Amino acid sequence: MEDILYLEPDEEITSVIDKLKAVPGGSVALVLPKDASLAKSVVNLRLLEREATRLKKHIGLVTQDPVGMKLASHVGIPVYASATDLDPIAPDVGQKPQLDDVIELEESEAPTKATAVSPSVPVRRYDDHTPAAKVQPSVAKIPTKTPQPVPRNPTAKDRSLTSKRWLVTMTGLILVALIVGAYWFFVLYPRATATLTLKSESFEQSVKINVDNSATTIDSAAGTIPGQKLETQADANDSFSATGKKEVGTKASGTVQIQNKLGEAVQIAAGASFSRGDTVFTSTKAVTVPAAAVSLSAGGDPVITPGKSSVSVEAEQPGSQYNLVSGTLTISGLSSAQSGKVSASNAEAFTGGESKTVAVVTDSDIDRAKNALIDAKRQELTDALQKQSGDKTMMDGTVSIEVVSSTPSKQSGDEADSFDLEATLRARTISFASSDLQEAVAALVKTKLPDNRELVLDQSKDTLETTVDSLDFGKGLLVVNATLKTKVVATMDQESLKQLIAGKTATEAENVLKDQAGVLDTHVDLRPTLRQTVPSSLSHITLILQSSE
Repeated sequence: MEDILYLEPDEEITSVIDKLKAVPGGSVALVLPKDASLAKSVVNLRLLEREATRLKKHIGLVTQDPVGMKLASHVGIPVYASATDLDPIAPDVGQKPQLDDVIELEESEAPTKATAVSPSVPVRRYDDHTPAAKVQPSVAKIPTKTPQPVPRNPTAKDRSLTSKRWLVTMTGLILVALIVGAYWFFVLYPRATATLTLKSESFEQSVKINVDNSATTIDSAAGTIPGQKLETQADANDSFSATGKKEVGTKASGTVQIQNKLGEAVQIAAGASFSRGDTVFTSTKAVTVPAAAVSLSAGGDPVITPGKSSVSVEAEQPGSQYNLVSGTLTISGLSSAQSGKVSASNAEAFTGGESKTVAVVTDSDIDRAKNALIDAKRQELTDALQKQSGDKTMMDGTVSIEVVSSTPSKQSGDEADSFDLEATLRARTISFASSDLQEAVAALVKTKLPDNRELVLDQSKDTLETTVDSLDFGKGLLVVNATLKTKVVATMDQESLKQLIAGKTATEAENVLKDQAGVLDTHVDLRPTLRQTVPSSLSHITLILQSSE
């Protein structure tokens, strides 16, 4: 056997069947303890055998109970002496009892009791204490359905009563609907709209509006509306030409002879300048020029012999223009007393000076390249910000684009005809809802109106001009200068005007309104059109004020 089930002495057949269903194997040994109730009921064994057949499982009983062995053999369930035996026991079955009973097992989703058999078929039980002749038939009960009453065919009188009741009900519903409809039509639905054309005058006012990223609602008193910080990045690269120029080559060099006619030695420091015109040479080391010597000629006249020294010099800049022929040079840094007595000259031409002009990368070249990348990416970055903002407004001039990082292929001062620049660009702005701006502007402008005047806003005629005052993206604050050009009219007490026209006909209401100061024209519309008078409820009257052209 593949699986073994150990049963309790008083285990119910339903419990045994549930355990049998749960066993995965197709061959199951049921181990029955002594005096197990299952082995003493042929009905239970028959039910067990049927359920095993339905589940396609091969079962066998392991028991030493002679009654259980006999009943199981008659039912067709093999009996084994132990769970490890391969061959079943073949007991002396004796006379075979009548086992033609029909047994039905009722199952539900959660079976609780042993099932019943057909009430018309007796079920015989066998045990080892009751003689076969004394076995009494027992009848199992099964649930029966409660009989349902047979509907009675309605008579003509019944049908007549039903028809009358239906007619009364429908009549009542129709009356209620008519009453509700009439109440809605004559009380709730009626409306009156009075359009007043007022004498107006032009009005212009400028205010400042703060678009604040930290604000969540409109603060009309402070002129603050909610803003939204937007940011996006893009990579860019391109090649650019180098515009810087630099002279490169070798410097001319030579030897300078210095003569000193003073009576004292002269010190010439290293790096002293020797010049001829615009060309300048510097000494490579310090030199001491001895004092002049005085002697007498054959005729007895004093003869001054200058002190002399030589020093190597090098041109200040490369270039062939420093290859000077022999001649005198001016020594810089001498005092006025020395300048007339100390002189310098090159007996031989200076040589070795060569030069050429080459292109080099400058700081301005790199800055120009960054600005070029920004211009090339401006529209793309602006479109990306606009997509983020959705239906909100981005003012011109509020998109700030900067270079976050850049890597030029050549550094400033490098010799090159061109260079490449790779950069990461960042665009930022603060957007806002245009309706919020209009509302905040109107609220602030109203506080600046002259006495006895009120705004008559008309988007088709009014103009709202805006410019950027300042933008601090770090603080999330955009300050907007807004100028509203609109019309103002004399202040109207709308509640009083509604009271004047309530309950009057449309013509009467128009005449009353035209008599008011500052009213040029008026027109009253009634709803429904069949109605002749303005509703009495002031909440059903709407006044529309518009300015004259």
